[in-house]
Amino acid sequence: MKTAIDFGVLGLTLALMFSVGLDLETCHFKELARHKGTFFAALIGPMVVSPAIGVFIVRTIPLPGYLQVGILLVAACPVGDIANFYTLMARGNVALSVAVNTVSCLLSVASMSVVFGVYRRLFGAEFALLVPPFRLLGRLILMVAAPIVLGMGFRVLQPGPASKVSRSLRMLCVGGVLVVCAFVIANRHAQLRADWKAISLSSLSLMAVAMACGWAIGRFMGLKRSDSITFAILFPVRNIALATAIAVSLMGRLEYAAFATAYFLSEAFLLLGAAVFLRSRSTAAPLGDSAPEGAIHP
Repeated sequence: MKTAIDFGVLGLTLALMFSVGLDLETCHFKELARHKGTFFAALIGPMVVSPAIGVFIVRTIPLPGYLQVGILLVAACPVGDIANFYTLMARGNVALSVAVNTVSCLLSVASMSVVFGVYRRLFGAEFALLVPPFRLLGRLILMVAAPIVLGMGFRVLQPGPASKVSRSLRMLCVGGVLVVCAFVIANRHAQLRADWKAISLSSLSLMAVAMACGWAIGRFMGLKRSDSITFAILFPVRNIALATAIAVSLMGRLEYAAFATAYFLSEAFLLLGAAVFLRSRSTAAPLGDSAPEGAIHP
């Protein structure tokens, strides 16, 4: 059973990362070239802010050990694909979101290794997230960098089929993510029920503070509203599939994925509500902020 779970979660992560590479189009590189400062702020900001918020929550809120690990693991992950959908719903800058999503996943091989190293210094040699660096690096290259590069290569060679494959693959991945969430809930329902208050407080705190930081940074930089909206979405949305893959396949600890599942479900309610609210407050998105073909992840 454990082997089937490991391969299932790993396969889902590979498929999601491949779909990220499939959706990277020329227009996204043009977006990067036109707005380098905005792009790098949106890329680097979550890599620093989310782990910092995670550490603050773990240090200040009394939490069970498995939740502490789950929070720090989720906070260290790159931007989740679903940020592109939330950005579209909120009339943010979808091209910026897709570019940041893709590059943050590619850079996660290095960024997560660095964040885990910081955790090692802060929490000592006995902390549960201290995965051997070379093992972590190898798994991240396998799970993240390789499938994204393959997806990008397939998009360049076969742009027409790539769009069709991307749409079908995203639908399959949505089903896969829901199955994994259901499995975690079924196996950890007693744990989740017992700690639901701590889980709700920590997940909502991480999301709300990250969202506020993203919005504040966007406004401080004097960005247009659509870019500030995108910042507010990119900062809290983490790659839950990758967090689950690391917890289950790399660490062999399903309980660490419990927080990731709860975070994903809470995120759906909070971010969808925020997206609808922001959309209602926005005028029609400018042409440059509209969603390119095949850019929206599930």
